[in-house]
Amino acid sequence: MRNNYQGSLTFIGRCAIIPKIRRNHMDQQTLSHEVVKQLHLCGHFLHFRMGCMSGKNRIMGMLYKNGKMLQKELQEQLHLQSGSMSEIIIKMEAEGLIEKLRCLHDGRNFVLRLTPKGIAEAEQRRSQLDVTAEQLMEGVSQEDLLLLHEKLENLLKSWQLCPAERRTND
Repeated sequence: MRNNYQGSLTFIGRCAIIPKIRRNHMDQQTLSHEVVKQLHLCGHFLHFRMGCMSGKNRIMGMLYKNGKMLQKELQEQLHLQSGSMSEIIIKMEAEGLIEKLRCLHDGRNFVLRLTPKGIAEAEQRRSQLDVTAEQLMEGVSQEDLLLLHEKLENLLKSWQLCPAERRTND
């Protein structure tokens, strides 16, 4: 296979940035593979740069946004296993970040909400994420951001429309 890169890899921190590719010399399959590599690198970079969106941070974000939620509903929306969810909730309770209350309508369920300490931590985290997002998009025009947003939205929609067999067999 011919080398389609113009130059060597550049690194930002530990993340490799793939140089420009000679687009005129690429077939559809090669281009698809290169785009997937770029998406993978972007995902890896964002995961670590944005502070690893751990289960705890995701739970805090959802509770901050929604006020209070049923544990089961939160678990489903975040696609967490019940054991993982329970472990995180126990730790967050011990840290004084959340309260777990039995649901009045259905005693089998629990309602989760942030404590004042949890709200303060969620607000601090949100502020950090806002600053980081702004820094990451510095130098990208509003027009390019809108175009990227639209293209990524279309890509995600197409992935959701894929039959389950195609997604799991890759």
